[in-house]
Order: sequence, then structure tokens, then C-alpha cells
Amino acid sequence: MLTHQGTRPHKCQVCHKAFTQTSHLKRHMMQHSDIKPYNCRICGRGFAYPSELKAHESKHESGRENICVECGLDFPTLAQLKRHLTTHRGPIQYNCTEC
Repeated sequence: MLTHQGTRPHKCQVCHKAFTQTSHLKRHMMQHSDIKPYNCRICGRGFAYPSELKAHESKHESGRENICVECGLDFPTLAQLKRHLTTHRGPIQYNCTEC
């Protein structure tokens, strides 16, 4: 009934997203925790929800090789993946052979 009334009394203290049921809030809170019980059998990355794991594993199975090991995003080219990795690790530092 709360769904139809538009009432969402259960609010996340981290991101302020609101839910109609306590169970939905508890499930959502796993996103903010380090608890990731569903692990990719290919790369080991953990997920809070089975649906996230399934979507992630389908990227491996589709032959997409340019998947970020930090966040799971996939990219059409290796160059785009390398550029994206700098958002996690900072810019690539090159050593000068002259100095």
C-alpha cells in the first residue's frame, strides 16, 4: 500500500535514497558496505546483488576483454580502458630516458 501512496519512510543515511520497506533498505545498504557475497568466477570481483554479478559475468562471456578491474566497467578499446584507469590510479607516470 505504501508504494501506491508514494510513501517511502525508510531512508538511507548514506545517500538519502528512500524505500517503502525495511527489507529494501537493508538490501540497498549492502552497496555501501564492504560485504559483497557474490563473486565473479572469472575475475573474483564481488557484488552486493546476484543480478549485478550476472550482468558483470555476461561481459566476460561476451568476449569483451577491456574490463576495468577496479569498477567492472567495460570499454570498446584498450586505449579507452587505459584512459579510464587513470580515474582510479591517477595519471600514468613515464620515466624519461634522458634525465
